[in-house]
Formats: sequence, structure tokens, C-alpha cells
Amino acid sequence: METSAEEIRRALEALHCADSSPEQRGAAQARLEAVKKVTDANDRWGIALRLAFADRGTPSEAVSRGNLLASTVLETACRHFGLSLLKDVVVQWWQPVPQTSDDVPRDPHGLSLAQRDQLRDALLQGMVLYAHMAASFGAYSLRVEREKLAEVLSEVALRDWPQRWPQLLPQLLSIGESGVAAAQVTTAVLRCLAEQIVSLGGAGHASRYVVDARRRQELLRELRANAEPILRFLVHSVAACMEETCGDRHDGAVEALEALTTWCEWAPIDVLFATGVVELVLGVLTHDVRHQSAHTPKDIAPLAENCVAALVSRKDAHTRAAERQMQQLLQRLLPLAESALDGLAASVAKGYGRGTDVEKAHRSARRLVAVISTLVVRQLPGLLSSRTKSSASTLEACVAVEYRALARTSPTLAAESLAFWVAAVPRAASMSTSRSLWMAILDALMRQQATLSVAAQSDAGCRAATALGVSPEATAEEEWQQDVRRCGRLRQQVLEQFAVALPEVAVAWCGTKLALLACCLADCMERAPSGDAWAGAWIAAEGSTTPSTADSNLTETLALPLAVTVLDASEVLLGNIARRLGDTTSTRDASEEAWPEERPTDSQEAGRASCLPRLLEAQQSSWGKLEDAVQRVLRLHADAVNNASGSAPPMLLRVINTSAALLVHHHPQWTPYLLTLGFAFLTAPATPSLHSTSTLATELLVRVASAAPTDLLTPHLAPMMECAQRVLASSRLSSGSQASLCAALAVAACRALPPAADRVAFLDQLWAQPLQQWIGLLTDDGALATWDGVVQAACGVDGVSAHGRQTLTSLLCLFVRATHHPAEAEALPHTRLFREVLPRTLPALLHHLHALHAGTLGALPPEWAPLAWPTERELTFWLGDDLPGGPSAPGATYARFGLPPPSSPLIMQQQAWLKRVRVDAYTLWQRALSSCGIAWFREEHPLSLTVVDLPACSDWYARQVLQGALAPLVRAMCPLPTSLPSSAKAIVETIRQQLEMLLDRVHQQLHAAPRDEADDPRPASTAALQEVVLEQVPVMLGRDLVELAGAVLERPGSEASAAWVPWCRDVLGRALQWGDNRAACRSVATCVQHLNEWLRAAAHETAPRHFLSESLLAATLHCLTTPQVSDAHAPALVVCQTLLTQLPEARQAFLDAVPAVHRLEAETVLERLASPLRNDKERRVQLRRFLGQCLGVDVGAELPPANRPRVHDVPETSPRKSLRNVGERGDRRQAPDGLLDGEAESFLGFLDV
Repeated sequence: METSAEEIRRALEALHCADSSPEQRGAAQARLEAVKKVTDANDRWGIALRLAFADRGTPSEAVSRGNLLASTVLETACRHFGLSLLKDVVVQWWQPVPQTSDDVPRDPHGLSLAQRDQLRDALLQGMVLYAHMAASFGAYSLRVEREKLAEVLSEVALRDWPQRWPQLLPQLLSIGESGVAAAQVTTAVLRCLAEQIVSLGGAGHASRYVVDARRRQELLRELRANAEPILRFLVHSVAACMEETCGDRHDGAVEALEALTTWCEWAPIDVLFATGVVELVLGVLTHDVRHQSAHTPKDIAPLAENCVAALVSRKDAHTRAAERQMQQLLQRLLPLAESALDGLAASVAKGYGRGTDVEKAHRSARRLVAVISTLVVRQLPGLLSSRTKSSASTLEACVAVEYRALARTSPTLAAESLAFWVAAVPRAASMSTSRSLWMAILDALMRQQATLSVAAQSDAGCRAATALGVSPEATAEEEWQQDVRRCGRLRQQVLEQFAVALPEVAVAWCGTKLALLACCLADCMERAPSGDAWAGAWIAAEGSTTPSTADSNLTETLALPLAVTVLDASEVLLGNIARRLGDTTSTRDASEEAWPEERPTDSQEAGRASCLPRLLEAQQSSWGKLEDAVQRVLRLHADAVNNASGSAPPMLLRVINTSAALLVHHHPQWTPYLLTLGFAFLTAPATPSLHSTSTLATELLVRVASAAPTDLLTPHLAPMMECAQRVLASSRLSSGSQASLCAALAVAACRALPPAADRVAFLDQLWAQPLQQWIGLLTDDGALATWDGVVQAACGVDGVSAHGRQTLTSLLCLFVRATHHPAEAEALPHTRLFREVLPRTLPALLHHLHALHAGTLGALPPEWAPLAWPTERELTFWLGDDLPGGPSAPGATYARFGLPPPSSPLIMQQQAWLKRVRVDAYTLWQRALSSCGIAWFREEHPLSLTVVDLPACSDWYARQVLQGALAPLVRAMCPLPTSLPSSAKAIVETIRQQLEMLLDRVHQQLHAAPRDEADDPRPASTAALQEVVLEQVPVMLGRDLVELAGAVLERPGSEASAAWVPWCRDVLGRALQWGDNRAACRSVATCVQHLNEWLRAAAHETAPRHFLSESLLAATLHCLTTPQVSDAHAPALVVCQTLLTQLPEARQAFLDAVPAVHRLEAETVLERLASPLRNDKERRVQLRRFLGQCLGVDVGAELPPANRPRVHDVPETSPRKSLRNVGERGDRRQAPDGLLDGEAESFLGFLDV
């Protein structure tokens, strides 16, 4: 059925009219769908032209008259539908034909060549028509039609250009020069054509036209050949539209820049520069950067930056042929970035980091920096290989610009930016021009880390960061800490690569920065210990006479943190260089991470070795200057301490504290001065900064005591002891500072005193008072910080709490660390001391902690009653996530057990304290036992048996008790010697007895008869909590018992094995019998699985013999009939089969044990054991008779197949029948417990003789 254009117009009108009924709209939609499905192009192309160009005459007349229609909804819909039909005609029926083909269509339903020529002319005239319409009604109203027309023209060009349409590009450019609206239409066509050709055949190709590679290359070649006039047209269009960036001209500029972005991705680079594309883009950026106002279009500059980014991202843009142009582009971009940064700083200063102007400045600076980064990455090899000063200054400017921009927007981006530079700069020593670049990167890193540190910790740093455009208040504290750590790791990476690549430059950098630090320190102390003095000294030393406002604030705030960072970096860098050159005096530990895999050549190694004298000279010169400054500090420390208003004393101490280890290493004569300085700050009058000052002072004493020579420490032990006792008696220090002070004296005594009675007496005197104070404070409200300091130090855990605790060391900490590795412990000078001191200190502390666990401390306030139970987090942590009822809201766990939730601040505080006590007590016990267990077994040291009085603990804590007892015991028993001293035997026997008692109690509670709630004396919360805990105890118990038994049985000939084997065997048997209790079903499966794994991996062939007993075999068979432990069925069968296969002589013992179990159990086990008995005729006869007795049948009689009953249905009094032919039964119905009734008879048939 033919459809005219007028009918389609009426259908579109009915579809878009609000008064149309649903039936009318449905009919109109059906008519439009039918038009789209027409299979003849001749019926569609004419209709499409009439609709697209809005005339009812012929297509040529419609275009030639150029009728203009009002921009109504109906006419817009007609144009859209007509252009869609035109595109479908081209895509479906427009196939490319040779230029010499006759005027005959290749497809009988397609278009003829004459119709194609007519349609091409109509499309070009249609462009003129749409240009007139855009000039009359506005280009914005026709943007969709413009895009559709461009798509149709692009599809035709892909098929006919240039062979049958060679005049396409000249005609397009001629139309575009007729006006602004015509230029927009032409630009859209050129952009769409370039996108289609470039993406032809790729993943992003939008056209359905499929061509081969030859055709694509032909199109690209033709497009490149005509690139110059096209680019000149686009440049002229942008320049004309930029004169007045409003209305249609703004849209024209945007359209032209988008087209230029596409052409910049592939057009020849020399053509881009020759046609003025680069100049135009830089001009647009200059206009946006230097004239930031409300009249500047906000989307013009990003498009220009996209053009530059597309250009610098091309692979051929970084070849030697384009190197000169790219370097010129880089030189032009750097001033633009500087201007953007100045605008950013002005906006921040004016708007305090907020407002539209600030956001716009941020976006502009970051976009420019991103473009510069991309360009420099590609140009970096050429810039580094060029030994000109301009190349080096260009790289330095790039680093400065990028860091300066990112530091004002995001510290994380700044750190990542510097990481990019570290990875991009090669480590070749021959590239001398990279020295200045390394200097720039290092200086940026120093300032970056100091900025992050201060901004995260001080109010002044927050003010400075706000002045720089950074808002630490809006950023989580954890993110700032991550930035600090990330920047620290990056700095370490830079320093190591710097030391490997350019050691002589690194030495020069260290010398310069250390000398700068010495000058700042001296100038500061000569004036006054204030931030202004530090700022003035640092600015003067840097040579900056006119710093900006932001730089001034930065310098005033970051002078001391920057000095700390410089000292730390100098230590790392000099240590790396010295270690690289083979210097044995390096201060860095040899166990740190290795150097990079890249190794220099012999000539490079020789050249680096020649800088060793300069390294030593720089060290001596730098430390000599710093020595003068520190001596001034020591002379003026009294004034510094008495200055209560400033923050210089803590910061000054931090500077000296950071360099203390290096100072005493290079200048041992400084030891008395540093010790005097530390105690001077401890004994100074009270000031608002006393807490931070005392913490830093005690850390300084620890560092000096750990690094100073022993001959210089010995004469100062007595004065240090007297001063420490006075400080401790004054009670002015926090508990963390007290622990640090005692640790410093203990370290000094262990290093300076000989391993004799003098050292023991000194330490006894040192630790007598603090230990008693700590034990006495455990029940005090303020014991939280004290307990943290003691336990963290004793367990060797590094931690920093809100109270400022930064203690790592104490006597127990040193002991655990020294004896953690027995091979290294023998070489330490204080190992013997620790073994003598520990038995006198550890039992007292552990006994008190044990009393807390057992609940026998007493004298607790009434409001502490709920604290006898764990917190909700403790329940989840100790019992796992599989609590009854699944996950629940906060507080639901308490309600489940009938416990009142915490309701007062005192209860919450004491709950946290008790939790820490309970967890850390057994952590300490476990660490001590695992570390010194071997020493205790080898040497006869008395140990208080109350330490292992485990059953005294409450039931709900049984899991933690077992875990804290069995795990270290297994580790201590693994290297068990053949012979044990009497004290070790007593310890082992005591632990075994205590475990047996605990096992008995758990077993009794598991199998106890259910009590009536009315008769149960326990509270409901206690009973519910014990039930949940006892579900978890056997799971861990089965695993650890098997592990313990395996460790003991690894030494079958030892004295310990003879005593432990029977006990381990019986305990395992008892654990396996817990399977009939629902609460212990998981323990059975765990125990059997671990037993099976241990048997498979047993190192000794005779190891399984120790497990052969009637109780263990019977318990293993008992697991098979327990439905709750289905996970244990398979491993239990494997255990039995493993035992009986390896030990044939034990089969009789197995047969003796079988009658105690059910018949189906015997059937299943013997069925699985058939394979090992194939060659044992006598044993098969015995098993066959035994199985017949168990099943109540006669193995000698015949049984008809039709009347064979099921095995489990045979009553005890039934006559004995034969099971010889049981395998021939037809129906194999399932037994209730999952066993087939034919398995037993099949097995007997196999055993038949």
C-alpha cells in the first residue's frame, strides 16, 4: 500500500496532538511502523526528502524553493522522521559501486545511480536550507536536525567519496563560508565524517557500513590530503565565533573546537602547527586564564585543553620529527599553568576556599597540570638526554607547577604526582641534567610531608592548609594519616633511587640541607624559640626575600617539621649511600629491604666509589655545623623550658630526638649533653606543654641509651637512677612516660653493666617500685593508660593511644624479643639476665591478672555487676559470628542473654578496661610461654603453678583459657628434648592435670541432664551464655588436642611420649564420643578431620600404632551413627581404614571392639575395609562369620532372591539364612540412615571362600 508524505504528516500530527484518542494514536503509530518496513527504496526516498525538507512537491522543487517553515512541534517531528528515513535508505540500499558502472542499480529494490546523484545534490542544498532556518529560528532549535543531517551525509561519503563524489569537500567548505549558521552545519558534517572514518572498523564505530582495510586506508589518505583547508576553515570558524562568545556564536565555537579535537587525534602534526591550530588553542587558554570573568564561556577552555591533550597523547607526537614542536608547546604551556596557579591563589585568598571563582580556578589549574604531565611523560627521554640548561629548567618548572597545583587541591594527588615523577625519571648516572630534577622532587617531598604532618596535628597547620586551598576539616583524619604514610613511603623510594643513581648529588643535597638546618637552629635559639624566628631563619637561608602570602604562612608553620623531615631524609640517604659503597659504619639496619635489582656497571660502580671521601667530608661538615647549634640549645635549654607560651620546646625536642641516634653514633661525646637535656626537660617546672615535653624527653633518653657507647653510659647510670627515682616519686609524669623512663634505664643497664650480680641488683632496684605501683593501680579508675603501657611493652606491641602513649620497651618486652628466636637469644648479652629476672617478675604479675580473670579480686562496686559478662564485641570476637539468631542490632546480644546493656559512662569505661585486661593477660601468658618454654624445660627454674591454674577461670571464658593454654604448649612441646629435668616434668604434669580437669568439667556439662528452670540455681543469663560458649569450646578443643598429640607422638622414643601417649589417646576417644550431643557435633568433625590429616602426614611409620586402642576405635565407629556429625563420617572411615591397612595385626583388636557398636556400623566399616583384605583368605572367613553373627543370619544357608528381607528388617529371633547371593537382588531400597541393604550381602559375597 502506497503511503504519501501527506498521510505521514497526518499520522505524526495525530501522534503528537494532545486531543487525539488512544485509538487514533495507535493507528498513527502502526502507519509509521509500516513505512519503516517498506522494502523498496523508491517508495521511501522521495517521502523522506519531502518530510526532511518540508515541501509537498518533488524533491528538487522542495530544495530549490527553500521554503521555510515555522518551528512547530509538527514540523520538527516531520523533519526528524524524514531524516531518519533518509539514513535508513542510505544504510540499507546504498552500496558502493565503481565509478565506471552503468546507470543500473545493483539491487532491484535499491536506488539507481541517477537517483543517487540527485539525492547527493539534494543533501547539499538541504544544508543551505537548514542554514537559513537556523539563521531565522536559531541554531539551538535545530541542533538535533543538524546532527542527523551530518550523519546522513557521512554515511553517503563513506560509500561514494572520493570516486563518485570528488567535489564533496570543496562544496562543504563553500557552504560553510556563507555565514555563521552555515559554518555550524558544515562543522558538524566535517566532525562526523572524521569520526566515522577514523573509527571505521573499530569498536567505537557507529556506522553499519563494513569495509576492508584497503578502503579505510584510502579514506584516511584522502582525508589527510585535504586536512589543511579543512583545518584552516575550522580555525577561522573558532576565531570568528570567539569575537563574540554568546548565542549562536558560542555554539559555533563549541562545535568547531569539538571538531578540532577529533582532527587533532590523527591529522599531521606539521599541518596542525602550520594551519594555526596550536596557536588558536593556546589563545583560547590564554583568554580563559588571564580573563576569568562571568562573560567567559565555561565550556570553551576545557575543549581547548582537550585539543592539546589529544595532540600530546598521540604516539607520533613524540618522535624525533615532532620533538621540536612538542618542546615549544611545553614552553608555551608552562606560563599558562603559572597564570592559572596565580589565579587560584588569588581566588583562595579572596574567597577562603569557597565560591564559583575558586572552583573554576581549581578546575583550570588541574586541567592544565594534567596536560603538562601527559606532555612531559612523553618528552622526558628527550629532555633528559638534552644537556642544555633550558631542558633542566623545563623539568624543574614542570615539577614545581604540578606539585604547586595539586598541593592546593588534594594532598593525595600531590603524593601521586610526585610518585609519577619518581617512576618517570630514569636512574642512569650519566644523565647529569636530571640532578636538578632530583633536587626539585626531593624539596617537594620534604615540604609535602611536613605540610601533611602539621595539617593533621596542629591548629596552625590547619590554618596554613586552609590558606593553601586545602580543607583538612572536611577530610577524615584517617585519610590524612594515610596521606602522611603514603608520602613517607614515597620519600623512602625517592631517596633510595636517588642514592643509587646520583650519589654525589645526594651528598651535596644532604650537606646543603643539613647546613641549612644548622643555621636555622642556631638563628632560632639566638633570637627566641618561636615560630617567627624559625620562619625568618628558614627564609633567609633559602634566599627567598619576597615570599608570597601562602609561602609565608607555609614557612612560618612548617619550619620545624621541615627540619625534622630533612634530618630524617638525610639519615636515610646517607645510610643508603654508605651501605651501597660498602661502608660498615652505616646506621641503617642490614635487615631492611634490599636494593633494587638494577645493578650498575663496573665503570659506574668505580665512579660512585670515588664519592666516598666527599660523603665523609659532607657528613663531618654537616654534623660539625649542627654540633654548634645543639650546644647552643643545651646552653639555652632553661629559657626554652620556662617559655610556657610558645610551642618551640616540644618541637625543638622533636628535632633533636629525631637525630639522637645519628648524633651519638657520629659524635659519642654528645652522650652526656643529650642525657642532661632529657632529664632537664623532665625536671623543669610544670608548663602547659609538660605532657608532650615529657613524652619527647623520655623517648630521647631511650634513643640515647640504645645507641650510645657502653663506656659512656656506665658512669651515668647512678645519676640517671637517682634522677629517675625523683621523677617517679613526684608523680608528675603520665604512666606511659613512667614506663618509657624505666625502659630507658633498663636498656642502659643491660648494655653498660656486665652480666653479673650488679646488673641484677640494679634492675631489681629499678623495677621494684614501678612494678608494685602498676599492680596496685590495676583496680584504679586511672589505670587504663598504665595498663596499656605495661602490656603493650610486655607483649612487644607498638601502639599510640589518645593519651600519647608511645612506649615500645620494658624489661618483659626486651625478654620476649630476645627469646623469641632462641638461636639469636644466645648471642645477646642480656639473655642470662632475662632468664634470671623473669621468674621473679612474671609470676607476680600473671597471678594478679589470673585473679582478675577468675573473679576473685573482690571489692568491686555494686554498679560493676554487669561487668562480669563480656561486652557485645567480646561475644562476637570470642564466639564468632554464628550466634543463635544470626546477626542482630546493637544491644540485642545483651537481651538474648538477659544482660543489662551499659548505661553509665563509668560502666562503659570499666568494660573497656576489663576487656583489655582479659585479652592482654593471656596474650602475655601465651607470648611468655612460647618464648621461654624451651628455656624453662632445659633449666630448672621455679615457676609458680598458679600461672597454669586454668580451671579456676569462669566457664564463659573457657574458650580463651584453652586457646591460651594449648597453643603455646604445643609450640613448646614440639622441640621437646628426650630427657627432662624435674622442674620441667612437674610443669608438664601440672598442665596435663589441669587440662584433664577442664575436660572433665566440659564433658559433664555437655552430657548433664537438662534442668528445670525453676530448680536451676544459675541465673538465666548464665545458663544461656554457657550453652553458647560450650558450642564453641569443643571445636577448638578437638583441633588443638590432635595437634598436641601429634607433636608429642613425633618423638615416640622420648620420655615425654611414654607419659603423654595414653592420655592423648584417651582424650581423643572421649572427644569423639561427644558426637551424641548437639552442642559438640562440630568438635567431633574437627577432631576426626585433624586426626586423619595427621595420620596421612605422619613422619614415622610406627606413629599410628600409638592410637590403636579399643576406646579410640569404638569412638571412631560411634561417630558413624550420629546424624548430627555427618561431616565426620567420611574422615572417620578413612581413619579406620588407615589404621587397619597399615597395621594388619591390629584387625583382631578391631574385631573385638566392633561388637560394642551397632550392626549397620560394622557393615559400613567392613565394606570400606574390603580392599585391604583381598589377599587374606583366613581373615575374610573370620570377618564373614563375624558379620553374619552381627546381622543375625546364617552364612551357610541359601536364601531365595525373591524373599530376601532387608538387612535392617531382620529380627533378632529370625532363622539364620544365607547371604551368598545377596548381590543379585533387583530392588535396592534405601535404608533409613543412608546405607543400601545390599552392601552387606555384597561384601559377604566377596568374602565367600
